[in-house]
Amino acid sequence: MIATIEELLVSALQTAHAGTKVMVEPYPDSVDTYILKSEAAVLVHYLGAPYDSPQESPIVQQVMDPTFAVVTLSRNLRSHVGAYSLMDKNRAAIVGLQLSGLIFSGQKEEYITRESSVWWYQQVFSVPFLYNGVIAQ
Repeated sequence: MIATIEELLVSALQTAHAGTKVMVEPYPDSVDTYILKSEAAVLVHYLGAPYDSPQESPIVQQVMDPTFAVVTLSRNLRSHVGAYSLMDKNRAAIVGLQLSGLIFSGQKEEYITRESSVWWYQQVFSVPFLYNGVIAQ
């Protein structure tokens, strides 16, 4: 399920940034060696999922809230491929996006760092749903 959601987010962001010099891809395995090869990049990765307390019954039922980070890297802040514009496009592409009737919402946005003249910002989105599973006997 995590991979499916990540693929959906990457696809929605690729559509949102089509025709621009923005790379949209899953977060690299080794971010320490990631090299920005275009004007900007948008990277997606899974952050985790808090769970509510389970309801006592023969079936485990609890709300799971998978969260994903969309990290924007840009060489500037205010141009058409600046961090601010890219974050606006990311938000518009994801908030309200649906997956099997589940709806994505925004959780937070934050500045991460600026290194080697590249601005890094993170936006966090989630898609809560009711998890149902059988309790092991």
